[in-house]
Amino acid sequence: MPPRRIRSTFILQGLFIGVAGGGIGLLAGLALAVNVNEVFAGVEHVVNAATMLGSRPRVRIRRGGSGGEFSIFSPSYFYLTKVPSTVFLREAFLVSFFAVASCAAAAWAASRAVSQFSPSEVLRYE
Repeated sequence: MPPRRIRSTFILQGLFIGVAGGGIGLLAGLALAVNVNEVFAGVEHVVNAATMLGSRPRVRIRRGGSGGEFSIFSPSYFYLTKVPSTVFLREAFLVSFFAVASCAAAAWAASRAVSQFSPSEVLRYE
């Protein structure tokens, strides 16, 4: 395979990895930003369930919430009852675009550096 073809293959692979990672990251970030309060409620539920399973019947540990339950936003410390979340789609897509572009640029730079070596020179000292 000629070096030019190898370089284009590496660049396409880097671009594919960037698109896949940027897309997955964008979807996961948007899902988390939209459902941040539900995620916190789920974490509180899991921590409270683990505390109940792991605690001895005689010993009760008082947490920040009412009734001895764990609460991320305890009313005794915070004035917030939920996290306000606003998603700016233009910014989210712009960040994803730059993530994909940086992956493609890194693949291009790496393929350019690797293409300057010949296999015989690399294997000479092995």
